Amino acid sequence: MKALFINPPALNLEKQTREGRCTQSSSFWSLTYPPLSLAQIAAEISDLTAEQYGFDFSVQGVSQDQALLKLDNIHADIAVISLGTPTVRGDLLFCKKLKMYKPSIKIILIGTHSSFYSKEILELHPEIDFVIHGEPERPIIELVKSILRPQIDQETIKGISYIHNNELYENKELHLNTNLSQSKIPRWDLFDLNNYRLPLRGRKFLLISPQRGCPWKCSFCTAPLYSGQSIRTRTIDSIISEIKYLKATYNISDFLFWSDTFTANKQFVLELCEQLIPLNINWVSNSRIDTIDQELAHKMYLSGCWILTFGIESNNDKTLLEIKKGFTHKEIEKGFNAVKSSNILTIAHIIAGLPGESPRDFINSYKVLSQMGFDFIQPYLASPFPGTALFRQLKSSRKEIDVYEEYSQEKTHTQNIEWQKTFNNIKLKCFFRVKSIVFLILCAVKSSYVFRRNKNY
Repeated sequence: MKALFINPPALNLEKQTREGRCTQSSSFWSLTYPPLSLAQIAAEISDLTAEQYGFDFSVQGVSQDQALLKLDNIHADIAVISLGTPTVRGDLLFCKKLKMYKPSIKIILIGTHSSFYSKEILELHPEIDFVIHGEPERPIIELVKSILRPQIDQETIKGISYIHNNELYENKELHLNTNLSQSKIPRWDLFDLNNYRLPLRGRKFLLISPQRGCPWKCSFCTAPLYSGQSIRTRTIDSIISEIKYLKATYNISDFLFWSDTFTANKQFVLELCEQLIPLNINWVSNSRIDTIDQELAHKMYLSGCWILTFGIESNNDKTLLEIKKGFTHKEIEKGFNAVKSSNILTIAHIIAGLPGESPRDFINSYKVLSQMGFDFIQPYLASPFPGTALFRQLKSSRKEIDVYEEYSQEKTHTQNIEWQKTFNNIKLKCFFRVKSIVFLILCAVKSSYVFRRNKNY
């Protein structure tokens, strides 16, 4: 069996991250994540497939037809394709073209959008053979085995949907990987790692998944739809072994610890950081502002952490309660002060247009967080991603929800022009903060240097 692992090109040729709960275009930091899920799936089914090919067309700046030409000489049996909510129309169009181009190939979709809309997608798009619900590795292992051995009953496979003989079969029970420490190292060799570089530093980086799952219930987040609510943590030895392997194999020393909330377990992070110190690496991660203290931040800095991102969303206690964020302004201030003295750069993510919040509240959140001292502030518009509580709120006020509606974090979904103007205004303010300007200038200089260096090679 030959397998393709594809991040499809966006119709507007924008770079896209399609990774679990994160489906968005490249930020103004010009950061696009390497396709961890595709590389992980490839590793997990490597024993079942004779040949594997990975294509992140999204970062290559090619059109859909150009992408198909690159697949011309590969006679694959299956194609695993990432589907994003902001790009759903183009992604499904690419699947249709691929099926026309290669009629015998079986197309398997992964991602939160197809997880939620599996029935509609399968009924509207006969070119799609299977949809995976949530984390894809365990279901795809069983699915590939069933394709290789037709006597295996696909109805018993957890976490897949498909149509057979005009009948829909759905098993939406998440088939989560309960032993992450036994996971294989992702097949990064299938992708051109030169496409993924950190802003400012210009160096190649990779994602490492130390844990999965999130117990919090933020109304706008798709994390539970993909990875469930129970936190599953890898052993520290398995993480350290992976880092050593990636350093030796790809000469990479910069990493993004990709998890729903990296600092959920303080003791785990403290012990991991102790083991990271001798490795001399640089890393970034996300965090909840109420799960970090001065001791933890200092240890993270000593082990190589240089940026922490925080989903603050709002500084308004009423709004935070409405979206079930689980902390207050006082905890935001306390958490930030704990990190402030650690020399770790901080990024605050804020959301415009959340339920119960006015444009004035959003503007005030920006002002307070800016005055508090966050190094960078990244604004988004509230986006009702399918499967979230925010989506259900929107659905209750509308007769129909369009499976093709491309919800994104850059445009309003409430037809409220004032919100769009407010968002655009704050985005400009974030962009033109002194720290942001210096940061972007350094990014441009560094990128130019990296380009010239690679060209000489």
